[in-house]
Formats: sequence, structure tokens, C-alpha cells
Amino acid sequence: GDLALLWRAAKGLEASSDERALVMPSAIVAEFEKSLLRERNFTAELANLVAMDRFVRNVGERVVVPKPVAELYSRTVLTMEFFEGKPVRSLEPRSEAAKRAMEVVVKTMCQGVFVDGCFLGDPHAVNILVGADGTLCFLDLGLVGTLSPEQRDDLVTLVLGTIMNDASTVCRVLLKIGTPTERIEIGELKADIKRVRAQNVMVSALEDVGTGR
Repeated sequence: GDLALLWRAAKGLEASSDERALVMPSAIVAEFEKSLLRERNFTAELANLVAMDRFVRNVGERVVVPKPVAELYSRTVLTMEFFEGKPVRSLEPRSEAAKRAMEVVVKTMCQGVFVDGCFLGDPHAVNILVGADGTLCFLDLGLVGTLSPEQRDDLVTLVLGTIMNDASTVCRVLLKIGTPTERIEIGELKADIKRVRAQNVMVSALEDVGTGR
């Protein structure tokens, strides 16, 4: 069905695009298909719930994940405790409750990525509930990512290099963690890094940041 359409579209793009070696649409669809199949197997999500429960206990904030009911589990059925709350998107914009919720979300995600190497793969607003006492509950743990200590160090270096406007450091880290498909002109890459930073990072207010770019 939908996957077949994605495969057809990817093949069409590869047949018509001069940049297919760089974009690799089929590889993107293949990775999406693997992720989708993993999410349909609740054995993986059960393991993610257990791992994330250990992680959120160390965050130091009121953050939880639903506890699984072991006796009501199979590969195709996953039963979890009920959390009474509402989606964070229902909070009044710019209210104290909304600001507090976002602070906790950002802290949790940053600690997961930079410290513990364990993070949610799909943390959009519908998957985050807030209880009456401000406790946050993360749902839908079919996708949980992990980062090695070396990968975490690389990300920290990348962020610091961006903040310090050190194009050489950013260039070096990008080449280390990436997979170039052709010879890279270092001078051009550094110039691109400086240009992208100037357009998207050097802003006076957070709302000016173009996250899409």
C-alpha cells in the first residue's frame, strides 16, 4: 500500500534526479520501512519502555513513561498503565505551565542526547502528556535512539563549534560523523558552514530561528 507508493516514488526520483547519489531516496525508504516494521513489533517497544523508565528516573524532573503490564503482553499486544493527562499542545501558549513543560522537555531531551545516550525518536506534542500536577508522560516509544560516548562527544563538539563560530571544528566533526559520497572541497564546505550559521544561528530571538533550514 503506502510503502509500495513510497518505493515507486523513490525509484522515480532516482531515475530523474542528477543528485540521486547524494540523496539516495531508496535508502531513505528502506530505512523508513525497517523502522516501521520495528514499531509494529511490541517486543522492541517493551524493551524501550524499560530502558526509558530507567532513564527518566535520572532526569531529576517529574517525567514518567507508562509502565507495561507484563502479564498482558505479547509480540502483537502491549498493555500499559493509564496516565491521566492532556497533550502539552493544549496548554495555554506562553503560560507558566507551558513554559515549565517545555523546560522539562528540553532538559529531558538534552540529557538523553548529550549525557545518557538514550532519546525518544518521535517526541512530537501528541506523544507528550501533562498531568494535573505538571508531571510529563512520554508516549509511543516504538522508536528510541541510542548514542555511543564517542557520538555524544562529537555532538557536543559540533554544538560548541557552532556557538564559537569555529568553521574548522564544525567541518572536521561533520566529516567524521558523516559519510561523504565524493571528494569534499574543504574550503567550500567551510564557506557553506559560515553561510548557514550566519543565516540561521546569529539571531536576536528564538522565534527568528528557522528550524527547517
